[in-house]
Amino acid sequence: MEAEKLTGNKARYRAYEIIENTRDGDIVGSAVGHVIMVLIILNFVTIIVESFDGLRGGVLLFLRIFEYLSVAVFTLEYLTRLWTADYRFPESKHPYLK
Repeated sequence: MEAEKLTGNKARYRAYEIIENTRDGDIVGSAVGHVIMVLIILNFVTIIVESFDGLRGGVLLFLRIFEYLSVAVFTLEYLTRLWTADYRFPESKHPYLK
């Protein structure tokens, strides 16, 4: 794995380090993990708030925009995990992961 890390795509390996938070003391990896965790919690809160009757248009618009931004962040995270999956599962034989 170490040889592949050195010869492979540096940006891709760094994305793997960030998304999986593999480096001790990595501020960026830790921040990404915390942002994802906070987004999950805020999405739960959003679901609860949306269930209340009588919300005004501005609040509903804010919640809708927040939902779209959250979906974009979660999609980016998922695609990054797919892009870097062969670092996490080096023994995989799936042709799209190589």
